[in-house]
Amino acid sequence: MATQSAQTRRELAARAEERAEAAARERGECHRGLSESTAKLRTHLEFIGRKRWPDMDERLARLEELAAEVAVGAGSIARLGEDEVTRAAREVSAVATALAAEVAAAVGPAGEYRDRIDFQKFDATFDAFLALTGPGGAPRDPAAVEPASPARGRAVGDSR
Repeated sequence: MATQSAQTRRELAARAEERAEAAARERGECHRGLSESTAKLRTHLEFIGRKRWPDMDERLARLEELAAEVAVGAGSIARLGEDEVTRAAREVSAVATALAAEVAAAVGPAGEYRDRIDFQKFDATFDAFLALTGPGGAPRDPAAVEPASPARGRAVGDSR
């Protein structure tokens, strides 16, 4: 009887460990997904802000798709129930979507964006999310966060 109880406890512990590992994998995938879609959106915004594009309508459609990907990524993280990370993910989504909409609204009829895109809030929000999720999407110790690089947070065309 004692052998069966020990075996049952080991099996239960193994199943609990498998569930924890699966949850950690899912969490990492969600964190990486949001990080990747946010980086893609930022890169796309960089290019839109550089010059006049003859295919600007297509670029704006892609911008909308990328902003939606960021929102979906934040929603996936919210489903995991990590309060602090969920708040950071939602903030990334809100800031990214607002910046994308602002840029789209400011494109002129000739397909040009004439203003400078200010990435400061976007970068700060994204950096805060990354500080919580760590490299590879793993949870990170907030005390071990290194400061953002000086190049981040500049507007397109800003050479300071």
